[in-house]
Amino acid sequence: IENLWRQRIDERIRVDCRMTLVARFGSSALSVCTVTNTWSGTLQDEGALPAQWVRQPEFLVGIRTPPHDRPAGGLC
Repeated sequence: IENLWRQRIDERIRVDCRMTLVARFGSSALSVCTVTNTWSGTLQDEGALPAQWVRQPEFLVGIRTPPHDRPAGGLC
């Protein structure tokens, strides 16, 4: 069950990354900040990711279970 959950979350992250492509989605595109803030604190080894990981989703290799006491707010 955990592997299926991780697979589904990984798929969702990749969809969100693709949804930032303004050339493809126009005004419906998500902002990079929205995607970064949404997944902040959820990715494994987040500090090791490139600054523009949203534009390079091939770097996403894992997710961790988010802590229940994660502070609100984002990076952008």
